[in-house]
Amino acid sequence: MRQGRVWRGGSGWTYIHHEWLRKQRFDDADTQFAFDNGYGEVLSLETMRDRFDQRITDAAARPQWHAAVHG
Repeated sequence: MRQGRVWRGGSGWTYIHHEWLRKQRFDDADTQFAFDNGYGEVLSLETMRDRFDQRITDAAARPQWHAAVHG
């Protein structure tokens, strides 16, 4: 799937890495389709993770969890 393309700009999954990924274009339509769908799934999973993180943060602020969270 990499088509010889390897990220060498530092750590992965950073803003600059995402910018690089968004710029990737493939001559073959099927390869582009596979890449776009795969990258779209990554973005969806990141969004879901962020929603869960926020939900956990919100829950941790509730009085019933104060002792468990803040020891």
